[in-house]
Amino acid sequence: MANTDQETQWNGAQGRNWLASDAALEALMAGSAGILAAAAAAAPGEAVLDIGCGTGGGAIGFARAVGPLGRVLGIDIAAPLLARAEERRDAVGAANLGFLRADAQTHRFAEGPFDLAVSRFGMMFFDDPAAALRNVARALRSGGRLAFVAWAGLDRNPWFAVPQAAGEARLGPAAAGDPDAPGPMAFRDIGRVLDLMRAAGLAEATGERRAFDLAAPDPEAVARLATRIGPAARLIREKDAGEADVMAIAADVRARFAPFETATGTRIPGEINLFRARRT
Repeated sequence: MANTDQETQWNGAQGRNWLASDAALEALMAGSAGILAAAAAAAPGEAVLDIGCGTGGGAIGFARAVGPLGRVLGIDIAAPLLARAEERRDAVGAANLGFLRADAQTHRFAEGPFDLAVSRFGMMFFDDPAAALRNVARALRSGGRLAFVAWAGLDRNPWFAVPQAAGEARLGPAAAGDPDAPGPMAFRDIGRVLDLMRAAGLAEATGERRAFDLAAPDPEAVARLATRIGPAARLIREKDAGEADVMAIAADVRARFAPFETATGTRIPGEINLFRARRT
């Protein structure tokens, strides 16, 4: 089965941790949602596929953009996240929005029902990204558009680099792994991803870096969040760290993030890679 590890993680502890911090994470990364929405340019009446839709915040935004004559389908492998997404959809009355629990790498989409496919931090988790891109391309009509964002490198994102450094200072280095394995940084190399997109039969493939600030009003909350989601959280699980370690890492993260504090809260500079293409 494809993406077995990811399915296990997102339907287990990782999914629970994300749900517990969902509102804070969505606020923190709101700038990335704006970048994707502007690039995707969903139009009234269009059919949109949201890949790795998570708890549905982005999908709800696209449902508003396409209006009552359009439709949006959010797809994800994580049942707990989709349950939250359905709650949010029902709360806002988005009748043109549906959700599907499935793996976008292998799901047998009908041929070409979508005008637009989008993803915010979802595409880089596939264990076979070339196969996933081919499958997503199949779901697009001729001339249909693909737009997605993924994290740029660790060196360009203190949100990841700082907690990793703090965690390793306390617990030692993480186990070595494949830098291109499924995970937040798997699509950091724009050239590699463009090659994958072209090999999938996508045309007019482009990739560019975009900067934004990850913004949060409470520095203490940001530091705690970094021990629950991301590289420090993975290291804490890997090393089976105790509560004293977690508290020490959070304090270190708080100190290292201090230079990013402003009068209105913490603003951490970040960079993402924005990719776009069309189906021929």
